[in-house]
Amino acid sequence: MHCKRLIFAIPLVLLGAAVLAGAAAPPAPVVSGPLGEKIDTYMSRLEGFGFAGSLLVAKDGKVVIHKGYGLANQEKKVPFTAETVFDIGSITKQFTAAAILKLEMAGKLKVTDPITKHFDGVPPDKQGITLHHLLTHSAGLEDVFGGDYEEMPRDELVKKAFASKLLWAPGTRYEYSNAGYSLLATVVEKVSGQPYETFLRENLFKPAGMEKTGYRLAKWAPEDLAHGYEVEGHWGTPLDHPWAPDGPWWNLRGNGGILSTVGDLYKWHQALEGEKIISKEAKAKLFTPHVPEDEEGGSHYGYGWAIFKTSRNTRLIAHNGGNGIFAADFRRYVDENVVLIIGSNQSDFSSIAVSGQLPKIVFGVDYTLPPAVARVDPAVLARYAGTYVLPSGGRLQVTSAPPGPGGSPRLSVAAEGVDAFAALAGGNPADRERYAALEKKIVQATEQARKGNYAPLHEVFGVNRPLEEVAELTKGTFRRMEERLGPLRSVEVLGSAPRGAGIAIYLRFQHEKGSRVFEYLWQGPVIANVAILDELPADLFLPASERELVSFNLRTQSAKRIGFELSPDGKVQALVVRTPGGEVKANRMG
Repeated sequence: MHCKRLIFAIPLVLLGAAVLAGAAAPPAPVVSGPLGEKIDTYMSRLEGFGFAGSLLVAKDGKVVIHKGYGLANQEKKVPFTAETVFDIGSITKQFTAAAILKLEMAGKLKVTDPITKHFDGVPPDKQGITLHHLLTHSAGLEDVFGGDYEEMPRDELVKKAFASKLLWAPGTRYEYSNAGYSLLATVVEKVSGQPYETFLRENLFKPAGMEKTGYRLAKWAPEDLAHGYEVEGHWGTPLDHPWAPDGPWWNLRGNGGILSTVGDLYKWHQALEGEKIISKEAKAKLFTPHVPEDEEGGSHYGYGWAIFKTSRNTRLIAHNGGNGIFAADFRRYVDENVVLIIGSNQSDFSSIAVSGQLPKIVFGVDYTLPPAVARVDPAVLARYAGTYVLPSGGRLQVTSAPPGPGGSPRLSVAAEGVDAFAALAGGNPADRERYAALEKKIVQATEQARKGNYAPLHEVFGVNRPLEEVAELTKGTFRRMEERLGPLRSVEVLGSAPRGAGIAIYLRFQHEKGSRVFEYLWQGPVIANVAILDELPADLFLPASERELVSFNLRTQSAKRIGFELSPDGKVQALVVRTPGGEVKANRMG
């Protein structure tokens, strides 16, 4: 549900939130009835593992939960409240689509207009593009022409779009294009004679009562804005990054970057339920499944919204968005009178992953409740640091990790050796056989590449990458590694583990002067990504008690548990990995 900028991964940690001294009291959260309590319990458990964001769920016209979790500003300990402002990403697109339809309602344009009616100098190959094609991502335009915060004036964006090569003839295929929605925002300005945000504010936001939504025109207090966090640390707010005086530059304007709250977005949902702002005829165009998004037809694109059929044979009209830091999801189960709106501010804990689980609670489907996280003295956990050896020789290295944003202590556990990876992953024998086959395949392909035969490596990277490209990339990588670390001595399989929806395989390339760990991420039968790591990957565990720790994978809804055995005199003797297939014990060295 649709944001090419979106990135999401496995949660780390967050526990608790202090109120900023001197700040205005946050709005009171709403948790109503058994359903609200179930959702709140689920979200509070996720908060323990790192979720920070806000959520609103309404059913049958009644808000059952409207609440914030975690910290909106970690440095100043500002909590995420029900009305914290965050970047909604590509949910912006449906506002652009509504603006186009508002202009059509006023008789100032038609969605069937060719773009030649609104732009001068359209090259011949693009003269067949209509506003409908732009609205449905079927114009054949490229996705983007630069970064979100790259300086790009409006006319320069139009120039680049017109100079680009079409991917295919307009109207023949679907391909998500952020640039196409920036062209639509340009049309809004040209036809209305107003700046894009001004038109949205006067014609959409104010009539809907949305006072906290916009780029620059909404007046937010500093503590209202969520700060974003990537793995490396503080990213800041979108307003801390390069924008034009009146909003983002045009690689982002119209297709993303609007700031809002879950409460304001709910007001927009309510406006769409009526006809005060958007007419019945215009809404029919917004929500018509115009273009299939995939060959199977599992979803279709309307105008700024995606339309799905649920497993209950009902309609879901939705869109998500994100920039790799902030993420948001807006789901309207229109036949079941349910709306779900969520936003988050951390790259390693996306609200979009959360929103995929919440409907299970709402619609009474079995779901996994995350484990509870306990408060434990960091000194208690620190004594568990050390090396633990399995009977087969594999090792589990335990170290104290920096505390999470909320101050919760953590342990980092890294596996070394195929058996250690298998123990920590908790996989069954069938998984181990599958991983072994992939390990063998990449090792053989790497060995052949060292001999100058790149065809096996090309095969594992997929046919969409030309053989010549794979060969050049691989040769360049090998050359740079040898320049830094000397000749390659050996390639060792360290192990494999599930990563998100794929499988990560780790190889150590041992050179004369050092080594590097390569992570090969398999998605299905091909490798989707390769990363070079300075150290072994590690899982982060949080305390469930003083001697038991747990990690939780939101995407797979699975928990990993480890425990520590002590001698009668209190010395740490062993680490026990608790898996569905049984317990695996590793004895402490020294």
